Amino acid sequence: MVDQQMIDAPKTRELSLSKPTPFNGERFKSKKFLQECILYMGINKDTYDTEPKRIAFILSYMQEGNAVIWKQQFSKKFLQECILYMGINKDTYDTEPKQIAFILSYMQEGNAVVWKQQFVQNKLNLDTGDIDLPTYREFINKFQKAFKPEEEDIDALDKLKMLRQKNLTAEQLVTMFKLLVGEVGMSNDSDTANKLLIKMFKMALNPALVQKIIMSEKKPTKIEECHDLRQELSTRYGD
Repeated sequence: MVDQQMIDAPKTRELSLSKPTPFNGERFKSKKFLQECILYMGINKDTYDTEPKRIAFILSYMQEGNAVIWKQQFSKKFLQECILYMGINKDTYDTEPKQIAFILSYMQEGNAVVWKQQFVQNKLNLDTGDIDLPTYREFINKFQKAFKPEEEDIDALDKLKMLRQKNLTAEQLVTMFKLLVGEVGMSNDSDTANKLLIKMFKMALNPALVQKIIMSEKKPTKIEECHDLRQELSTRYGD
């Protein structure tokens, strides 16, 4: 939503060149993707002249597969995109009412529309036609409270324990597993830690794939070996 607008409306006209190929999270494509981004931003350095702009540009091309999962972990999707966009265009969104109005303008579907209508109705003075807006911080707090995902009440360790592959590809599951392991702060520098991680990873995988790992001649003792074996088996048999 906001990502592409960051790129489509720069103050300085960009040179018309091929833009980076959208990244889907496949590791062997990551080096080429970053090279394309760096080359494009280097040629258009007058446009992408700050670190937030460069980060926003790269994020805007992370549109598929595991790249989206990583991006969503990196930025809390809608609200973070709004804040990032307004930060880049701070000369335009230079007052709290403008910032609040910008966020409200993109609440266009489902529960977001209902919440917006209730919010505006509660703040509207029918006698004067004025809207008595709260401070920006108060608005953000109200927004976060209203739309906080239920799973955010669960800490990262519980999320890791509850993680299941279901309709995810095995590659997507591995990405989520690694992100949660990082959030928990678990290390893999001991046999005990690796045994625990392998056990948790097998619990997350679909049973059919777990059975193939168990029946394999290879017996991984490190979590990375387990990930590699999963990749090998997925390539051979599917997820």
